[in-house]
Amino acid sequence: MTTEIIRDGLVAPSDIAELAGVSRAAVSNWRKRSQGFPEPAGGTEAKPLFDRAEVSAWLRGRGYEPARATADIDVFGLFNALDGSTRIERMAAVLLSLLCVRKLSAETADGYRGWDRLRAAAAVDDFEEFDTVVGEFEDTDERWSQLVSRSEVRDEFENWAHPGRRSVGVFGRLVDIIDRIDPGDLASVGDRFLARVVSAQVRSGGDSGFVGSRTSALLVRAASGAQGVLYDPACGIGEALIGLSSRRGGDVRVVGHEIDPTAARFARQRCYLHGVSVDIGSVDVLEADPVPGLLADVIVVEPPFGLSWRYDRADPRWAYGIAPSKASEFAWIQHAVAHLASEGRAYVITPLGPAFKSGPAAAIRSGLLRDGCIEAIVGLPGKMLPHTSIPLVLWVLCRPGASVRPGKVLFVDGSASPDPEDRVDDWLAGRKQDALDEPPHAEVSIADIIGLDADLDPRKWVKSVGVEPEQLVRKLAASQSALRDALNDIAGGASSPAIPDVVSTAAVLTVQDLVRQGIATLEPGRARPGGGRTDSAPRVITVGDLRVPMPEIPEIRSTREGTDLTHPGDILVATVHTIRAVVDHRGGNLCATGVHRLRVDPDRLHHEYVAHCLAGDWNTRFLRGTAAPRADIKDLEIPVVPVAEQEAIVAALDQVKVLETRAQHVADAANSVAAALLDVVRFAAPLNASV
Repeated sequence: MTTEIIRDGLVAPSDIAELAGVSRAAVSNWRKRSQGFPEPAGGTEAKPLFDRAEVSAWLRGRGYEPARATADIDVFGLFNALDGSTRIERMAAVLLSLLCVRKLSAETADGYRGWDRLRAAAAVDDFEEFDTVVGEFEDTDERWSQLVSRSEVRDEFENWAHPGRRSVGVFGRLVDIIDRIDPGDLASVGDRFLARVVSAQVRSGGDSGFVGSRTSALLVRAASGAQGVLYDPACGIGEALIGLSSRRGGDVRVVGHEIDPTAARFARQRCYLHGVSVDIGSVDVLEADPVPGLLADVIVVEPPFGLSWRYDRADPRWAYGIAPSKASEFAWIQHAVAHLASEGRAYVITPLGPAFKSGPAAAIRSGLLRDGCIEAIVGLPGKMLPHTSIPLVLWVLCRPGASVRPGKVLFVDGSASPDPEDRVDDWLAGRKQDALDEPPHAEVSIADIIGLDADLDPRKWVKSVGVEPEQLVRKLAASQSALRDALNDIAGGASSPAIPDVVSTAAVLTVQDLVRQGIATLEPGRARPGGGRTDSAPRVITVGDLRVPMPEIPEIRSTREGTDLTHPGDILVATVHTIRAVVDHRGGNLCATGVHRLRVDPDRLHHEYVAHCLAGDWNTRFLRGTAAPRADIKDLEIPVVPVAEQEAIVAALDQVKVLETRAQHVADAANSVAAALLDVVRFAAPLNASV
């Protein structure tokens, strides 16, 4: 017998925490100790699910006003209520198709007519109308057939309506959820649901990518300065294409290929929802070149690792040799080189192994090196992907003879960097960074590399590059001088920080508590970076900008008005991977997605004090997740003491920072002396040499 689904869906403990504005630990405590907390309505003992309506009623009975759930939570709750009658990937396919239907309907001549018909049909659970509406619009707009999977959605609706399943009303609930989404949020809702798909199946995403991928972010950062035709021959669900397109702006041709038809459709749908015009085909590019005449200015490739592949020996792309049948990395590399424009660059991520293994791989590397096709190699750390811990490497490739380093290859060993995706563009451009942030690097002669079996492991070359003995002696003398200066600086200006004698007992409040008490306001960023700025346009502050002290960000005097602009003293916070909080001393900026604007009452809270506390060690326990751990900003805790004490604590922390900086200068200089001395010994440089 068919029964009505649970109206408001089923929610997990993490969803309850978000709805209540509390930590997950608080929800766990409620389940263990609070009388009357709802019993699980589904799921398993290890992963229980609760009736959202019952949970909301319980929260209201205890003074909590549940926040309005985001649409992805609503959809996930609906999926949970289906009790295993559908796979989560199929739910994602239905959701993305319906999101596209809503946006496509808005772009028709009569505006929303198709969506209005679906809403009317959904009210009576008439899912057959979906097939009719889409079929009509396909005749006049080919995008409907490319972006909406009629057969898959129809099959899933029929599956939900199967007798004996608790699935009556699913179509109506889903259409109702999507109808309430702000048009500007359609893309983010789809992205957040796909991110939940990956978190539900941790090992997925290895072949097709995933929302929030660190490796995709690294490719975007590495290639972000380039312009022209963009191509990704293994685009997966389109994460890199979307990231690059959002940075570049303008009317640029974007081409993608993907062997998995489901992933290719997800990529097309996501690009459309993000406003990216793209040509994506579902094809095996290694078996036969689908676009032999394409020449791209920017190519990014994150191919599946260790893929078995089929090939045609006569294919002109394999000019440097045939890659082993179970190790296709060099096929992807040669495919990228073959499709580069004269000044184009390709950025390819592979495991480290192909960079140094012998046999056919070494012969292919030697050929690429001789023709000057390898411009740079960047070693990356392991654990950049949630499904593997193997170290990776980034290849920067060019057309034969087009390298900016004729006869040489740049090696960068970023394997010890905690966040190469935020720094790789500086490494490749040779921009100077702090001593602690700058990874080992060297430019090495191609002849020397070929002479050692074309070994491209960066760890080998950054440690063994030879220099002139006189240079080593000068380096030692300079490092000794820098150490003396640093010691004099810390000795002449060092003083113990003025720690307050008495600090009142703090009232520990969360950001959510501050907002509820009217002490603070919190707004999520929604602006999109890119598109170019003028002297009158506000700057869009991204997560990456929070690494730079706000006073050092170039000032843009904006003539724009509106409540979305930051005010001087606003605290900008990001909670992905780690927690960063920076005070915007100038104001007049916009916050991008991922950056929250926290505005506090200056009579109750000192903004610098709050920024320090948000980044306090105790708040790192709120970071959750594996691929891109993040914290809910509302959970972060602030120990509130009188404002006068807050000011004294900030002054002490400022003094500590000065001491830390000076001490770091001493440590850096001492390390430089030690390294220079060892180099002198290793390369037998005479200390009495005339320099």
